[in-house]
Amino acid sequence: TPDHLATPPTSAIVQAKLGISCGGGFDVMSACSSFGAALFTGYCLIRSGMCRAGLVIGADVMSRIVSWNDRSIFPLLGDGAGCFVLERTHESEDQFIPGGFTFGLDGRCADLITVPIGGSCAPITTKAILDHYDQGHTIKMQGKHVFKLAVPLIANKVIPTALDRVGLSLKAVDAIVFHQANLRIIEAVVEQLGYAGKVYNNISRYGNTTSASIPLAYAEGVE
Repeated sequence: TPDHLATPPTSAIVQAKLGISCGGGFDVMSACSSFGAALFTGYCLIRSGMCRAGLVIGADVMSRIVSWNDRSIFPLLGDGAGCFVLERTHESEDQFIPGGFTFGLDGRCADLITVPIGGSCAPITTKAILDHYDQGHTIKMQGKHVFKLAVPLIANKVIPTALDRVGLSLKAVDAIVFHQANLRIIEAVVEQLGYAGKVYNNISRYGNTTSASIPLAYAEGVE
């Protein structure tokens, strides 16, 4: 949910407010997976030697793009922000496991969560704004379909693939911090995995804060 649709990028606004006069910055627009993608990008830039340090920020104001008439979705979403500070270290002290990031994309599911109107494909119109029960400039989600796809995908593919890449068993994992999408999804994934370790959730207080959910939950879990 950037401050401005096309320009300037939110990273430029943040840089100016922090008083940082040099260095690069850019936005990562990838909905709920934005923080994971940005963290991976920041890690690669530092590990490659291109940068010494950086901020990875996840921030979303979902209350600005939700219709209060859509009772199926507006109680689920929240506003939030979180940040990781990354600094270069010796590889032996690296808190990440090199190559331990796993990503996937399936564009066939792109229409399950969408904001139909407001981009270059379908600009906002007066009719869309005035129609209180069909506000195309707000987020739409096919929740049941998302649930049916997400649970087996995370439990049977995403987590096993990630563990395999770093050579760990599920029993060796002390705690998991999931994206705070939906408590039913998380509980179903944990049950399907048969995971007995710690799982930290804060959905009951903040809802799904999309790209902010992982840094928020991680920070609170550590505390």
